[in-house]
Amino acid sequence: MKKKREQTKDINSGDQTQIMTSCENSSIFYNIGRGICNTCVWSIEIGGIYVAWICIHYAAAHVYVEYCTHKSIYGFMASPILIAAPHCMACRWAINTGATVIGTMWLILGTWISGKLLLRVAKPCTHVD
Repeated sequence: MKKKREQTKDINSGDQTQIMTSCENSSIFYNIGRGICNTCVWSIEIGGIYVAWICIHYAAAHVYVEYCTHKSIYGFMASPILIAAPHCMACRWAINTGATVIGTMWLILGTWISGKLLLRVAKPCTHVD
């Protein structure tokens, strides 16, 4: 009877060690996975805004050409009237605002890259005497 209890204790203590090691490994992987997931979500949120504006700008430019300044004599004659139409005004707003946002995006991206490069190049030198 004593041998069975001792064997059970040995098996249980070994299992607990394996479980603890397994839990520690899984928490490390969990933290790494959570960090990657958070970075992906952040990138999608930030990048998604710019992708949406690029799509809006592209679509509005094509809609404006098709419905507000059609390539025909009729389009040429109707364009002074269609300029004041709500859908043409909305397309012009989307084109102008989209261009501003996309330009700002490139400015922000360039500033961020420049900052990263300057931080890498301008590291303080440590002299050993």
